[in-house]
Amino acid sequence: MKEPTIIDIGKNRFVDDRGIVEQLYNLDLPFPISRIYCVEPVKGVPRAWHGHREEWKAFVVKKGLVKFGAVPMGREFEPMSFVLSDKKLQL
Repeated sequence: MKEPTIIDIGKNRFVDDRGIVEQLYNLDLPFPISRIYCVEPVKGVPRAWHGHREEWKAFVVKKGLVKFGAVPMGREFEPMSFVLSDKKLQL
């Protein structure tokens, strides 16, 4: 199993005086995209404790910032956390 990884997809963000367009398809990713979810969280309420032994998940933050935590189900990697925000287009 690989550790969670942040992928910079900023080259797919186009900004001009009309606004912002972000291309979130045709990305060169190491996994296929099969589902896309939009989540609107409640501030201060964690969404947690969901897991699979093997699965790829991708997240893009459209507004604000999100702190993610990853806890191994075995001993493949150490627990880690990271933050994604709307300031930088990352997956």
